[in-house]
Amino acid sequence: LHLIHNLKDIYGWEVSVAHYNHGVRADAYKDAILVGDLANEYGYPFYMGKYEYSDFSEAALRKARYDFLEDIRRDIGYDFVLTAHHNNDLLETAVFNTIRGADREGMVSLKPRRGNIIRPLLPFSKPEIIVFANLQNLPYIEDSTNSDIGYSRNFVRNILLPQGSTQFKHFHHNMNRRLSRITELNKKINVGLSRLSDGLVEFEDAKSIQIDLFRFNELSD
Repeated sequence: LHLIHNLKDIYGWEVSVAHYNHGVRADAYKDAILVGDLANEYGYPFYMGKYEYSDFSEAALRKARYDFLEDIRRDIGYDFVLTAHHNNDLLETAVFNTIRGADREGMVSLKPRRGNIIRPLLPFSKPEIIVFANLQNLPYIEDSTNSDIGYSRNFVRNILLPQGSTQFKHFHHNMNRRLSRITELNKKINVGLSRLSDGLVEFEDAKSIQIDLFRFNELSD
């Protein structure tokens, strides 16, 4: 928010602040108060939502959060939703999704931009952001559940990734480089598959695809 506030006049951005309370932590109201106070201090409209369902799985909470943010974006006529995901989130997601059996796209699913969602802080690590916040005297709250390894993602965050950094030199740097290569490889594969399908697909709808069997059989192994 601090960075966006200092850049908005240069680029002519219109900004609002949105916060979603998952209701998982008893002290979650402190987050809402902090974000509301910051929105007021910077002079931005503030929107808040609260989770009111019984399914508290990580997937359900994530979906509800993004649905809320997209509803706000659409209702007030904005172009994008910006989140503060950072480089540690990128690595955690890659490892977490790989453990769950992700395909080549799932390994790099946390992208700088996906649809209307933009993540401008992905190049920066969490320690870098914390140092910046401290140097600028910016208030922040550490999620008290981040250290609870009962959450599968927190196990990756607090156990697996620190072990990787301990066991392998330049672990984070090498991981980022590999993920960047996978992203570029995915683009090439997808372009190739798209070109291939253009010559094979005769008909396609939401439920089925009809291909030219003769052309398919002519493809080389």
